Amino acid sequence: MSVSALSAYELGPRIGSGGMGVVFGAKHRVLAREVAIKFLHPNYIDDAEAVERFLREAQVIALLDHENIVKIHDSGVSERGPYLVMEKLTGETLKARLERGPLSQPLAIQIADQVLQGLAAAHRKGAVHRDIKPANIWISDRDAKAKLLDFGIAKLGDRTSITTTGAAMGTVTYMSPEQAAGKACGPPSDLYSLAVVLYEMLIGKPPFEGDTIQVLQKHVKATPPSLPARFPAHLRSAVAKALAKKPEQRFESAEAMRKALLDANAPGRPVRRNVLAVGALLALAIPTTFLMSRPTQPIRGQDVPAPSASTVTVSRMEVIPFETREEVDATLGPGQTATQAGTNGEEEVTVEIRNGQERVLSRKVVRPPIPQVVKVSLFNLKCPKCGGWNTRDAKYCQEGCGHRFSGGASP
Repeated sequence: MSVSALSAYELGPRIGSGGMGVVFGAKHRVLAREVAIKFLHPNYIDDAEAVERFLREAQVIALLDHENIVKIHDSGVSERGPYLVMEKLTGETLKARLERGPLSQPLAIQIADQVLQGLAAAHRKGAVHRDIKPANIWISDRDAKAKLLDFGIAKLGDRTSITTTGAAMGTVTYMSPEQAAGKACGPPSDLYSLAVVLYEMLIGKPPFEGDTIQVLQKHVKATPPSLPARFPAHLRSAVAKALAKKPEQRFESAEAMRKALLDANAPGRPVRRNVLAVGALLALAIPTTFLMSRPTQPIRGQDVPAPSASTVTVSRMEVIPFETREEVDATLGPGQTATQAGTNGEEEVTVEIRNGQERVLSRKVVRPPIPQVVKVSLFNLKCPKCGGWNTRDAKYCQEGCGHRFSGGASP
């Protein structure tokens, strides 16, 4: 895209930054579409390798049109340097969410499942992400949908990497053993990294901790800790398999790892699953784990009763929207405001579905919402006549101009 094309966007405030880029909110002047524009960090403008890697991200993402991968609208070079125009997302990174503690098992599996769907699409196109980590997974604040971000160091097919031979590319905490050793990596490397992320979602910390060298050595040589026994056997087995040291010992594909995570028939488990796709459940077209009433066998000689309706019990995560409240802050100057961002909460809802009708059985708050607080000045009522600031309960302008505010009594 040319500089003139970039001028079609009205640039807004800075909304984020990373090691390689700075992200601004923006709006298309004609289409009124909200977007995010990511510029290469000024420190790397003169680095030819960094510029190539940055622009290659656009090429990789453009090939991967999937609902669990961030969408890109355009890219180019402007007077500010290389940039990418991407969809603007609302919510937060998984990294920000994990700073508040581990996730519930249903939500952790839901996020891993959606990331695996995005990875499956990428791997089918020959793309390997190579930097799966919580900071590169976005969680929507509307429906908790996960999207993969930042394909800046992704490998596409057999194309020669622009990274230095033998260099370990990625983030140390989430590196696969082959990455940590500076070797070539394929799709199993992404699955290993996601298993590290899943472990952290469930436990609250990654399997390996320490300084950079210690963590690298542990990825290559140390046996990863198992999930505690409180987790289902099929989940512990799936994470352990994905964390195998040798790529050939891990799952053969993202789809295979998905199936293992969602497996309902592991020994010792009740026949029940927290189903992530309720629509598929209603259709009863895909084998899932659920509680279903079974008709009893009739006694010989009795009439066979009409088949009873199927009953399905489902647990799902729902968003609890945050509220906005206003508070007076005497430290603010006249007319000033200050907003503290709110955060949506999460609740686990268990419902019973019978003949297409849904009945809520229980609700359990997993994370309460944090309200958005708008702080306003004590003097926040502006006089339209003289421009002076007044307290909100003023009936007449306190600056003495004589203006009577609506609802005020006669002097």
